[in-house]
Amino acid sequence: MRAVVIFYNDRDYTRTVLDYIEDIRRQTGHEFEALDPETRAGDDFAKAYEIVEYPTVMFLEDDGRVSFQKTGLPLPLINEVEYYFSVGN
Repeated sequence: MRAVVIFYNDRDYTRTVLDYIEDIRRQTGHEFEALDPETRAGDDFAKAYEIVEYPTVMFLEDDGRVSFQKTGLPLPLINEVEYYFSVGN
């Protein structure tokens, strides 16, 4: 399972997203991959999954299928993402 948060690194929500990623890490021990759509990797990812609204939290199966996607604020609750981390292990 791949856990990704894609967001612009220079927006008004950036601190909220960074704090969220850190809170998830501290409370669950799991980590998100952070991507910025202004980087090549982030742009390629956003195009591949047709992401047009940010921030977007996604969980992907090993074959690339989306098992969970939440776009915009508020960000998903910790128990929501903890479930997807647990089914991916």
